[in-house]
Amino acid sequence: MHSTEPLPKMLGIMPPYGYVVAAILFVFSWKALRPRKKDTSKASLTSLPILDQGEWWDLFNLKPVFNFYLDGRRALNRAIDQAGGKPFRILGPGRELVVLPPDYAEEIRNDKRLDFSKVVAQFISHDLPGFEGFASGLKDLPVVLDMCKYKLTRDLASVIEPLPHECQLALEDILEIPHGQDWQRVAIKKRLNLVVARLSARVFLGEELCRNAAWLDIAVSHITTGFMAALSLRMFPAFARPFAHWFLPPCRTLRSQVRQARDVIRPVILRRRRDEAAAVARGEPPVEFNDGIAWSDLYANDRSFDRVDLQLGLSIAAVHNTTDLLSQVVYDLASDPDMVERLREEASEVIGAMGWSKTSLYNLKLLDSVIKESMRIKPILTVAMPRQVTSQVTLADGLVLPQDTVIGVSAQRHWDANVYAEPHRFIGDRFLKMRQLPGKENVAQLVTTGPDHLGFGHGNHGCPGRFLAAAELKIVLAQLVLGYEWRAIRGREPRIQVIGVNLDSDPAALVAHVVWKLSYNVLFHPLRRYHGPTSWAASRIPYALACATGQAHKQVLRLHERYGDIVRVAPDELSICSPEAWKEVFGRRKTAAGEIAKDDVHYAEAKDSILGAPKDKHAQLRRILARGFSNRAMLDQEELIHSHVDQLFIILAEHEATKGWGVPVDINKLFDFVALDIITDLGLGASFHCLRTGRYHPWAQFFLDALPGIALATAMKHFKLVFGILMALAPKSLVRKHEDMVMLTNSMVEKRLSEADRPDLVQAMCQPVSGHERPLGVHEIKANSQILTMAGYDTTATALAGTTYLIATHGSVQAKLRQEVRGAFCEEREINISATKDLPYLTAVIDEALRMYPPGASGMPRKVGEQGDMVLNQYIPANTIISLWQYAMYHNRRNFSQPDSFIPERWLDVKESTDFSHDCKEAFQPFSFGPRDCIGRNLANAELGVILARLVWNFDFELAHKADEKNWLSQQKNYLLWERGPLQIRLRRRVGNTL
Repeated sequence: MHSTEPLPKMLGIMPPYGYVVAAILFVFSWKALRPRKKDTSKASLTSLPILDQGEWWDLFNLKPVFNFYLDGRRALNRAIDQAGGKPFRILGPGRELVVLPPDYAEEIRNDKRLDFSKVVAQFISHDLPGFEGFASGLKDLPVVLDMCKYKLTRDLASVIEPLPHECQLALEDILEIPHGQDWQRVAIKKRLNLVVARLSARVFLGEELCRNAAWLDIAVSHITTGFMAALSLRMFPAFARPFAHWFLPPCRTLRSQVRQARDVIRPVILRRRRDEAAAVARGEPPVEFNDGIAWSDLYANDRSFDRVDLQLGLSIAAVHNTTDLLSQVVYDLASDPDMVERLREEASEVIGAMGWSKTSLYNLKLLDSVIKESMRIKPILTVAMPRQVTSQVTLADGLVLPQDTVIGVSAQRHWDANVYAEPHRFIGDRFLKMRQLPGKENVAQLVTTGPDHLGFGHGNHGCPGRFLAAAELKIVLAQLVLGYEWRAIRGREPRIQVIGVNLDSDPAALVAHVVWKLSYNVLFHPLRRYHGPTSWAASRIPYALACATGQAHKQVLRLHERYGDIVRVAPDELSICSPEAWKEVFGRRKTAAGEIAKDDVHYAEAKDSILGAPKDKHAQLRRILARGFSNRAMLDQEELIHSHVDQLFIILAEHEATKGWGVPVDINKLFDFVALDIITDLGLGASFHCLRTGRYHPWAQFFLDALPGIALATAMKHFKLVFGILMALAPKSLVRKHEDMVMLTNSMVEKRLSEADRPDLVQAMCQPVSGHERPLGVHEIKANSQILTMAGYDTTATALAGTTYLIATHGSVQAKLRQEVRGAFCEEREINISATKDLPYLTAVIDEALRMYPPGASGMPRKVGEQGDMVLNQYIPANTIISLWQYAMYHNRRNFSQPDSFIPERWLDVKESTDFSHDCKEAFQPFSFGPRDCIGRNLANAELGVILARLVWNFDFELAHKADEKNWLSQQKNYLLWERGPLQIRLRRRVGNTL
């Protein structure tokens, strides 16, 4: 029976699911009946077989698509085997991919109708907010290519110059491997990602931003966030993506990263432009920067683009793939310790002889081979050279590639036994041996591309930054093999991650690292050319121990006697014993670099005071405090000073009168007392009255007891972990005493501020120098009062004790001094600050005592700035610490003849004496030198002159114990300051003198 209804009407009543059923039946029929392989004798694209398909019942080819995505390497190998060396098609996520055999690589390498950027563009929604960096990598490619061509290839030597030093700092900061012999578990890829990001930022953003934590976080995560955002957007149809991206978490994170990047980079760009305009306006050449920010302007060529977006694009290109390859090399070497040792020997020889340079990196040929071998075994893509056809291409064999076809070249030769022997085995020197074959020198190099090795791609769209990447890889790996040992953790060996055509090094692999090896510091550190003991150059530990045990002054002297004027005393520190260094390091420097600043680690606790303040702040403090230490101020304060000195001599006279010659007095303690009473009266507004009570004030007792601990803590500051442990383990009683000391000085200052003015240091700090300059705040007054009290007390007492000891042990000197002092004054009351300045032999005695026994004997470290500096006609690398040890300077035979003998005559213009004509008097700077010299020198000289003159005026004296004649000075330890012991002397009143 036939229906008489018209066909349209029949279709009209057909239920909707009928269309679906019909479509399904059509697809099943088509998949079941069509041939599984096409005849490839025809050269059309449709004649190429679609390999590794699903079964006929797999309607949407879900199985092959997911197989390709989850295990693309195996799927690709199956397809290659099926194709028999011919081109083929394979189904991947998103669209079909035409895979060409390696023979096609040379033909298509430079064809401009094949575009890499369009392959990326079809996956990334580059027109949406958040994807600006990805978009910049596509639309601003001409700028990037020019930068790579002119800076990262032709001018590579200057670009990589700062990278070795930055790499050293980055490895220490990021790997965080403590000194010691214990192995540490490290998720190495994550940390190497930060190292690579930092080196890349040093190249593209410059020194100012390369350590910026916010930028580094963006640089290491932006590409991953971007791909996650792109994947999440592909879940939506194209028309919905402009709306969906506002709500998807990965897209929101991506936009946030772009905003943060702009907040970090744009202020630097704007400041550079302002500085450049200002320099031009002054008629001066602007500062030139050798980084990506500057290059983007240089190669803009009137092209409009966003500089921050370009930097994001550069980070996407520079960080991920370099990190991936670096991590894979580390993994491969973890299982080949013999190769690591060979690399270590090569690096030691090459870098040790040539330093870090483009040439030395080229000569790391074994390392070059190792990297290329790791890339051979695990290239970033198994189908390399991805391109999209922009207009139809007909290849030499007649194969027609229509517009919009996506193609790639198989990297199968990487694992082809006909090309590489034992292709699945890591053989680190494979390419080194190949370089030695005729005609293979260039082919076997890391940066050379070709069909047999497509790790960096090939042709027009081969990696343009591969020369920089190769340099970064070699710098990091050379420092790793020189500085560390590592091994894979058993049971956690790294495994290559396969995602489609991508091969990724294991992101979660753990390796075990051990101590920073000392060979780097000895052989390759920027200070390696400076002489010194190997153990001190290798590690700061010997120098720190010398300081912590109070023996550094003697050891540094011995080092200078052996090695000369400049000695390397730590990996990053030089000690200088040349008189010219006072001017060149401490003086008013007129160079572009300006002041060599105080070491911020050593002076960390003094940054709010005149002792450690930065340059501008120090200048303000100096102007204000100078009024309290001027010659005029000394005369105004003389009555206060004399009141305490009078009390000292009353005590000495009473002791001599009641106990006589036979009972000695500890003159060291009394000098402590008088120095404390004077400086606290001047600096805190009230005296400690130690002379009156006959005992140390608790503040002073704590200071004396804490000296060894302070020296230990200071020496350990460079070892952050140890320093943190020391601080954590400090006894609570000690911490409480320190807090009490600070509270006491603060309360004394507050009390003084509430009282009427009088001529002292607090008054000087309360008033500005000029009308436009504010006075010091209460916090600043307290900080400076604390420092001035400590410095003014100990150094003066040390000088008094040392000079008295030397006078007492040198009878002829005491006799001459006695003759000068007693001949100059008729009465003791004539001895005052002004009068003692006119006593040449007394001045010579004091100077010679300060030379023999300098109160500031230790190093006073300064730190060279980021650009390095010239000192004594030698380049000193950036961040080098420079120390001048006064004890070593004054006891060095190159500076002073008979340096260990107490001879005041060397300071006198005695014509008949020529023994000291060659002494270098410029070496003698007991109060330091330059704009940061001792601000209290006038007060110290006043106290020394008056007290010593009155001592000699009133008494004859000698040491009570003969054993002290040699031991009192020689056995003292120096914990930044001298650890003075009791100094027992016998006193006899001069005949006919009354006090």
